[in-house]
Amino acid sequence: NYNDGNEQEVNIDFGAELAPSFFGVAGLGYASQNTATIGFSGDNYYEVATNKETYVTWMLGMRYIIEGLNIGLGYHSRRGIMACAGIAF
Repeated sequence: NYNDGNEQEVNIDFGAELAPSFFGVAGLGYASQNTATIGFSGDNYYEVATNKETYVTWMLGMRYIIEGLNIGLGYHSRRGIMACAGIAF
C-alpha cells in the first residue's frame, strides 16, 4: 500500500491561559488520505485497488504569547512532536 496524494486534516483547537502569556492547548481533528495498492507482473506495475483511510486526530501543547509573538511546542497524534512560531493577533 502506498499513500496517493496529500493528507487533508480539519481540526479545532482550544486554549486556556495557565499563567500570564502561557497557554495550554488541546485539539481534535479528522484526517483523510487516499491509498493505492500496487501490484506487479514481470517489469510492469499496476494499480490493484484504491482506498480512503480516515483518522481521528488529537493534539496537546503549550504556547507562549507575548507582544504579538507566538511560540509553541506540542504533540500531534499523526505528526509527532510539533513546534510553531508565528504572529499573534
